[in-house]
Amino acid sequence: MKFFSKDNHNGKTFSVSIRKGLEPQMDTDDHRELPCQKHWPRRLAGYVAATALVIFLVPAATAGAIEKLEYEIALTKDPERSEPAHVFNCRETVYARFTWKKVEEGIHTVTTLWFNPQGEVDNEHDQQFLKSRHTLINWTSLKFQLPKPKRNILGADLSHLSIVGEWEAKFFLDGEILESQNFLINCD
Repeated sequence: MKFFSKDNHNGKTFSVSIRKGLEPQMDTDDHRELPCQKHWPRRLAGYVAATALVIFLVPAATAGAIEKLEYEIALTKDPERSEPAHVFNCRETVYARFTWKKVEEGIHTVTTLWFNPQGEVDNEHDQQFLKSRHTLINWTSLKFQLPKPKRNILGADLSHLSIVGEWEAKFFLDGEILESQNFLINCD
């Protein structure tokens, strides 16, 4: 199959042959490249430059945004108050209360990982929020579902032993770690 075209710059005619399974071949009286063949190195260089910007500059800009944050995270027994607590009863809800003061405007995701005393992730919570110019407060919580009581031969309840001890909460904003806080759970 052949296509013919006339070059507008010098009035010469060229043809391009396309055969099934083969690359296009060009027949011209002066064997010049097609315009699309002439510009591919510049296009490739543009793609490489754009890829480099995305790979190197976007993470650097995000890291700078995380460093310029102003926020507070308090583990508390009441999400309406920022009074911090470090010891909780297993029948209480543990709240992580976030106060975002200086955060880049836009949609963000805060992730909370709750690690049990055995060091395993017991719960994970992702929450999206829209930050504007004003201070924003949001929260997430951890509530224990106590297992059915198990009594030993002395009559003591041992069902809550897996949740009693030191817990850790790790907080992330848009995938970047902000901080972690430890707290104690008891079942008196």
